[in-house]
Amino acid sequence: MLVAIGFLIFGIVAMAGASGDTNPNPQAHAQGRRKAVWAGISLAALAGLAIIVGAVLSFAG
Repeated sequence: MLVAIGFLIFGIVAMAGASGDTNPNPQAHAQGRRKAVWAGISLAALAGLAIIVGAVLSFAG
């Protein structure tokens, strides 16, 4: 989960750096957004997996 959070932060920073006032770069912004979206989806999936595993262990034990 920490790795997914790291990738999410990296994607957000890439988006912020690409959309500066002096030299905006739409292509770099799109790439940063794509990285941030995939990292967010991965983080949500990992959190959901943790909840499912916790529920299974709770009912099994």
